[in-house]
Amino acid sequence: MNKNKKIIIGICIIALIVIVVLVVNLLKKSDSIISFSETEIERAYITNGNNGNVTEIKNENINLIYSNIKNMNVEEIEKNETSGWQYYIDFQLKDSTKRVIIVSSTVFENANKRFKVDKTDGNKLIQDILNIETNATTTKTNKK
Repeated sequence: MNKNKKIIIGICIIALIVIVVLVVNLLKKSDSIISFSETEIERAYITNGNNGNVTEIKNENINLIYSNIKNMNVEEIEKNETSGWQYYIDFQLKDSTKRVIIVSSTVFENANKRFKVDKTDGNKLIQDILNIETNATTTKTNKK
């Protein structure tokens, strides 16, 4: 075999490996934890997993929370049983309610799926939730 054929075969093998790696990564990634548009949201609430307090998210903060979740880099992972959660967010749409459960800063759930979340993204959302809770004027307590 001459030298040019070996180079071409080597390039084809490298290109094939790159394509396989890209396809595998694309299949592992999920577009987003949420699949509805922001315009569908009529109301939204945060429930604190530590104390059961429910805080309505004001309209000006719905965009912040929605954008944070929608723009997270996530990867769907195997769902296993957990014993608690930090927060959940209920997005009330016209005909249904969609819930995002924040198990930890790196694990979120939605629609019976579990997602691994970048820790920086998760911590930012949790900090925004804490700010909303701190500044809320209407909070009610749920009995657990």
